[in-house]
Amino acid sequence: KPVVQIRVAQVQPDGTIRPQDISVADDGGDRAWANAARRAVANPTCQPWPMPSTGWPNDSFLLVFDPKDMF
Repeated sequence: KPVVQIRVAQVQPDGTIRPQDISVADDGGDRAWANAARRAVANPTCQPWPMPSTGWPNDSFLLVFDPKDMF
């Protein structure tokens, strides 16, 4: 599987991420894998996200899904 990048535009103060704030920045040539990563980020079961000690970034940020680091 290729490396996929998911852009998160904003995290809500309660640690949730709205589906409209998630997009595929780079599908790595595999749209199905990229959509699976996007769904994982948006999954309500995986929310709320824990607050980092430095707080959430004021700008959008990328999440990188690299299969070699996942298993």
